[in-house]
Amino acid sequence: GDRLPLIPEHLLKAGLSDAAGVTTSAVMNFAGLFGGTLAGYLATRMSLARLLRVLMLLVAGLIAVFGWLPPQLWVIYLASGALGFVMWGASATVYSAYALSYPPRLRASGIGMVVTAGRAGSIFGPYVAGVLLTLGMQVATVTALLAIPAVIAALMFGRMRLDIFFLMMRRPPR
Repeated sequence: GDRLPLIPEHLLKAGLSDAAGVTTSAVMNFAGLFGGTLAGYLATRMSLARLLRVLMLLVAGLIAVFGWLPPQLWVIYLASGALGFVMWGASATVYSAYALSYPPRLRASGIGMVVTAGRAGSIFGPYVAGVLLTLGMQVATVTALLAIPAVIAALMFGRMRLDIFFLMMRRPPR
């Protein structure tokens, strides 16, 4: 599904068709296949914290500017592809960070709690966006506000030590 839930509504308000909204979602998800794959490859070759920081900042920037895009399909498709690429790349990479953040005996519970929090955010985010739009806030302002959690995540990942090579090279205690 859509990772930025107000895209179809934004396209309709811009005078574009329902089909444009469906295509935008498809472009976003298709590009995400490549983003997730590339992020997985890069995660084995560089600092995971640095990769996550960059991806989260790119996600924040692309979400923030999405509400300012002109109603031209090629621009929207290009931005959707870029957003899907980095958003799915970040999403795939963040699970590695979570797995490395918990000791083995707590890993399943820790990741389960994080995934639950993420699902709550995927419910709460669209709800808040809908309330703000109903109150008359402009789409550009709402998308800028929706980018804030990604900036916070980038800052948090910047403080973590998530170097896969470092963690893999440590010998387990005997």
